[in-house]
Amino acid sequence: MNPVFFGTSREPLFGVYHPPQTASTVTQGVILCAPVGVEYMRTHRALQKLGVQLAKAGVHVFRFDYFGTGDSAGGGEAGTPERWADDVVAAAEELRDTARITAVSLVGLRIGAVLASMAAPRIGDVDRLVLWDPVTSAEEYAMEMLAHATASADNTGTIGAQGFPFSREAVEQLRRLDIHRALVPGVGRKVLMVVSTPDERYAAVLAGARERGLQMDMTHIPSAGDWDDMDRLGAALLPTQLIRGIVSWISGGNAT
Repeated sequence: MNPVFFGTSREPLFGVYHPPQTASTVTQGVILCAPVGVEYMRTHRALQKLGVQLAKAGVHVFRFDYFGTGDSAGGGEAGTPERWADDVVAAAEELRDTARITAVSLVGLRIGAVLASMAAPRIGDVDRLVLWDPVTSAEEYAMEMLAHATASADNTGTIGAQGFPFSREAVEQLRRLDIHRALVPGVGRKVLMVVSTPDERYAAVLAGARERGLQMDMTHIPSAGDWDDMDRLGAALLPTQLIRGIVSWISGGNAT
């Protein structure tokens, strides 16, 4: 793993490049788009494991922190979904420059799946797009995230959600996100939605995407450790089967 800073000198973003671990002429690269807030913490190990496994399969991989999150520049209240979608585009440009790849794929988890879908048409020529347990209703997602939110004492409009700050603008943008609207022709040559739990809302996303002409499929991969499950020590369990399915599909096989 090679840690890097990219983007602009005023607002550098932190990323980790996983070079292929096999002697391969593959020129495919994958950008991993994480969730935000507490889900970022709970899924960090899973996305790290996914990056390692993809690299072992001979794929160039790039993980990164959005502006205002993780080790990237900006205070926690500075980031917004619109900016985070810009960061996905910047990450793709960085990987193309670093690895000299010709094909870019995106894997987005939860709200990261929506951000990846928003960014994909701007990246252009996205080979594969994986939507992992995507947020299907941003309004419900925001309400759940803010169920026990606390307002800042300095009257700046910043809200604390499970220990993570969000600006009022970020919350309003989160509420307006719509994966149905984001999934349009041009998001990827092939699109796969991978779900750990069946839900009729996922089926509605799939049906709508197909009506709009996307070549999209969905697969359910039960896992002993859903990304949001916590063991008795408070550590997120790894959804090993699901990770293997994504690696197989990205590498040109089947997800199941």
